[in-house]
Amino acid sequence: YGWCIDMLQKYALRRDNLPVLVPGSGLGRLAYEISGAGYPVEANDVSISMAAVAYQFLNGRVRKGTLHPFCFDFLVNEVDSGKRYDSITYPDIEVSIGSNRGL
Repeated sequence: YGWCIDMLQKYALRRDNLPVLVPGSGLGRLAYEISGAGYPVEANDVSISMAAVAYQFLNGRVRKGTLHPFCFDFLVNEVDSGKRYDSITYPDIEVSIGSNRGL
């Protein structure tokens, strides 16, 4: 995610401007990194399962787990129906809960 932070630092006028929008944010990893760089963030995702896990995880209610993101969202973000039941595990980083990140 470093390239995204680099571009924000290069082109963003001020860090206290409007929040950086992260559409399709999934579990919130990019939003977390942008917030850690000092920018206010607005993250959203059309998948209720991804948004619910991201909310629980980023607020310290869930430490780790496995998610099947395409299992219940049959028409959302599905590139290959053969991968509908694939799983992802989270997190892939250590998350600092309770920091003053703007999530």
